[in-house]
This record gives sequence, C-alpha cells and structure tokens, in this order.
Amino acid sequence: MIDGRQYTYSRGMRFDELARFVRKLGAYDAANLDGGGSATLVHRQANGDTHVVNSTIHQRIPGRERPVANHLGIRVGTESESTLESDAR
Repeated sequence: MIDGRQYTYSRGMRFDELARFVRKLGAYDAANLDGGGSATLVHRQANGDTHVVNSTIHQRIPGRERPVANHLGIRVGTESESTLESDAR
C-alpha cells in the first residue's frame, strides 16, 4: 500500500512511479485500487492487538478515518493458525 500525498508525511506515487516500484519488487501484475484517504492499513501484532500503520485522512484532517461501507481484507497467517481457527468453529 502506498500512502497518498500528505504534506510532511508522504508524497504518494504517480502511476509510472508505482509501475516501476512493483516491477522492481518482481511483480508481473499489480492493481491500483485508488483508495485515497479511505485506504487504511491495519496490522495485528502477535499479542492480538491491532494498530493502523498508515495515516488516513478525511475532510483534509490527517489521522481522521473516512467512514466507508466496504473493504478489501487480506489475511496472512501460518497453516497452523488456519487449522486452529477452523478447528474452533
């Protein structure tokens, strides 16, 4: 995830910069979902606590989350974590 332009925090990326960046990482395909200020990256720590990693922005106020009704969630875990969760159901 690339944070958008927020003065003193992040400069964002143009499409051509993003293309070069993902190519450098070895990607063949990539998607730009243009999340804008509503894009939020959340990390769950080993103890289960979560925290927002990036800086959201709403109504030009940095750190303020934009209320949206949809999301794209990507969960990364070990096989043993998946097995434990399915066994608990």
